[in-house]
Amino acid sequence: MVFTIEPALTIPEDRVYIRLEDVILITETGYENLSAFMPMEIDAVEKLMAETGMFEKYVPRKGTTAPPPAQAGR
Repeated sequence: MVFTIEPALTIPEDRVYIRLEDVILITETGYENLSAFMPMEIDAVEKLMAETGMFEKYVPRKGTTAPPPAQAGR
């Protein structure tokens, strides 16, 4: 069975909306956090967010063409 655990912090007057999500796989012998590879520290999250995402790699912007998936990221 798979669960998501999604604690959230919302401060509407400051326009702050933070959601953390973990995907947990429950097995007969215990559990595995499937999202454990994701960064949790602020600096590491900001660094990851500054990187080119999958959407930008594969979906062309207006007036451009995207590389074929086999060549993306090269």
